[in-house]
Amino acid sequence: MIMTLKEVAAKAGVSISTASRVINGKSTKTASPEVQERIHRIADELGYKPNRAAQALKLGDEAVNVLKGKRSIGCIFGRVMSSVDDPFFSRIAKAVEKEISRHGCVIKYSFSASEIDSEDDLKKLLEEFRLDGAVILGRLNRNFYRMIRDSYPHVVYSGLNSISPDFDQVICDGYSSALTAVHYLYTIGHRKIGYVGEKSNEDRFKGYFDALSELELEYDKDIVIQTRLSSDSGYSAVSRLLGKGSLNASALFCANDATAIGAIKALKDNGLRIPDDISVIGIDDIDISQYMSPSLTTVHIPLEEMGRATGRLLMDRLENGSGLPMKIELPYTLIRRESCKDINPAHRSITEENEEANSRL
Repeated sequence: MIMTLKEVAAKAGVSISTASRVINGKSTKTASPEVQERIHRIADELGYKPNRAAQALKLGDEAVNVLKGKRSIGCIFGRVMSSVDDPFFSRIAKAVEKEISRHGCVIKYSFSASEIDSEDDLKKLLEEFRLDGAVILGRLNRNFYRMIRDSYPHVVYSGLNSISPDFDQVICDGYSSALTAVHYLYTIGHRKIGYVGEKSNEDRFKGYFDALSELELEYDKDIVIQTRLSSDSGYSAVSRLLGKGSLNASALFCANDATAIGAIKALKDNGLRIPDDISVIGIDDIDISQYMSPSLTTVHIPLEEMGRATGRLLMDRLENGSGLPMKIELPYTLIRRESCKDINPAHRSITEENEEANSRL
């Protein structure tokens, strides 16, 4: 289990900003020696490790010298608990970092907004670091967007959900991706299609819901599973549903690949075969998807291209000033692999029919 800065701060009885400054050695005046010792001890007990970007807060003399004369930005992760371990947004962040480095700019710090309890905590963190701009990876609380834009002159968002048109943003349309995934399942014969993922203010769920309506399929709340987007959450949610009885679906659409991986393990652990008993499709096309058994059918999101475009757009703003908000939308691609089974009799090949006929002779 990944322990968060929020949990360390809560157990130590201090604010998140205080815990962050102590753990990352930002200031010895943040708290008394006794409190600092307690924070470090609790962090060790819980196994908390600052993420790669958070560790950048602890700048030594050499790092400070490197940063002198360079523009710097912040990288703010939305819903993920660990920006290092997340296979989706970490790849976008690396591509952003590579792109801006070509322009003499660096990512000075980052953090996950999922660790922030309140607007006051976020305000303190934003005031602590004066930067030239920021990238936001993934969806945030609406007020957080406003606070970040008020703090930094240039901000670019990247993700699968569109946000306010007042922001520069680079997206790959999660809504259309979901429509494509559900329509694909329909074309290969599936009529009872479940959903695993987040529902509230989530474009992928809206795409799933609207696809069912377009295809005149029943929306069955009993096969719609609300859960966080992670392998652990996907596994737990599908396991709980299976524990209540049989799953009345021939296919599951999972809002991302990580959730699909957890769902597949839960299905297997409960004796179901993929795709013979149930098909599974995801969105993202993270690296592990093609190496699973069975390999995961998914919607490919161009992560590196999203990161590069985000970095280029931010650098353009830094170098040329603000203009009308720009929205860049990159294309996605359906990747057909082994986790989905064609159950539409109309698609059976003549060869398959002949083989069945020969087997009966």
